[in-house]
Amino acid sequence: MDFGVAVPNYGDGTSAEKLRAWAQAVERLGFEYAMVTDHVTQPAQVRQVYDEDFFEAFASLSFLSAVTSRIRIGTTVVVLPLRHPLLTARAAATVDRLSGGRMVFGVGVGGSSDEYASLGVDFSRRGAMTDEYLAAITRMWAGDWSFEGEFLRFDDLLPGPAPARPGGPPIWVGGASDAALRRAARFGAAWHPTFPTLEALATGKRKLAELAEAEGRDTPEVAPRITLTITEKAVPVDERPLGVGNPEQIREDLSRLEELGSSAVIVDPVKHRFIYGRLGIAQAALPSGQQDGTELATIEQLANEIADIPARAPRL
Repeated sequence: MDFGVAVPNYGDGTSAEKLRAWAQAVERLGFEYAMVTDHVTQPAQVRQVYDEDFFEAFASLSFLSAVTSRIRIGTTVVVLPLRHPLLTARAAATVDRLSGGRMVFGVGVGGSSDEYASLGVDFSRRGAMTDEYLAAITRMWAGDWSFEGEFLRFDDLLPGPAPARPGGPPIWVGGASDAALRRAARFGAAWHPTFPTLEALATGKRKLAELAEAEGRDTPEVAPRITLTITEKAVPVDERPLGVGNPEQIREDLSRLEELGSSAVIVDPVKHRFIYGRLGIAQAALPSGQQDGTELATIEQLANEIADIPARAPRL
């Protein structure tokens, strides 16, 4: 099982220097992935979670690719219907080329109706749009010059730039709904649920295997994103999210994820209020920006003391 980090491309004081420090620390510690989050606009619904500066995802990845040499970079996840798919295909392929084939294309439908409304996009059709946009993007990456669907039509367009790898970057499908599982099975993409429980992962993986068999495909890989807060004392089991607890609890979480067949796990050390607000632990006392300055130290502790990530990683 590989390890990655959700690098905060948002927050008070977000800057080139901060992104560089994060990317280089994650690579130095032996993690396999550095992933960024995506929002296009920040209406009231989005500000309930991200009420701060938010750097654009593909621009952030271009920067990360320039200050690293080995680590894979990607989105966790890009909200696919909020950008024109021709632009998204070009942006992702450009990052893939500039990074030497290190791009991971994580996609999802998003959950903010206000964000859709601010961009004039129909929130009620987001699932169908995501499926069609993903089909168009993968067709372009395969070299097709034309496409016709319900939402998108183009003809005789040069499908460039070509990604670094034939067929394009690996695709990770976010979300925990049945529609997300069907999407992952249909496109042969990894399933990338955010902050799942072990029970939800096990149930989802069983459904995914059935859907993939119906599509005549192998069961996709599973690569969840979990939160990460390391405490001195054990956290009560009731409502404890994966990745929150003392070192022994987190080792057990990672062991269970590996037993479930996860190919990768992305850890998120930012203490998001929507997760921690209901927990009676010290880390629930958050600054307004949700980052308290301990995040890099937390991933270093995970790497060196809990998961022994440097021993797993290739030499730079």
